[in-house]
Amino acid sequence: MQRISNIAKKKSELKKNKFIKWEIKDVLEINDYSKNFDGICMSYGLRNLNNVEEGIKKVFDLLKDKGRAGFLDFNHSTRNSLSNIFQKIYLRLIVVSISRLFNLGPEYAYIEKSISNFPKKNELINIAKEVGFKKAKYRTILGGQMGILILVK
Repeated sequence: MQRISNIAKKKSELKKNKFIKWEIKDVLEINDYSKNFDGICMSYGLRNLNNVEEGIKKVFDLLKDKGRAGFLDFNHSTRNSLSNIFQKIYLRLIVVSISRLFNLGPEYAYIEKSISNFPKKNELINIAKEVGFKKAKYRTILGGQMGILILVK
């Protein structure tokens, strides 16, 4: 994770971007209530929180007015659809199998179950609106394998 952040920092430096600050943090442990973030993005993290609503609320509290947030994660596919079958095969036979080669099997074996316990797109949109976001939409990408929850305060 730190390696990815370092790559992003270097690319920003090359482009002389002084507006983006790259950080890796546990959103629930940030105690900065100054509402000074223009944007927050999270990849494959919201699903791993014990309380998704609490995570979305925390992001709401951290954002400036009109701030934006984006959450990328696996999408719920329709049961027994081609997308759903592909996702199961991909996770079971590719992701978990390859992770075992690096002695990381347990770290990845939970993913399929965590997806089934994760709120679906309409539930995520409703949670975001209940928390106070003015705009909330959800887009699927990669043939329905992934989804992006896009929020505006």
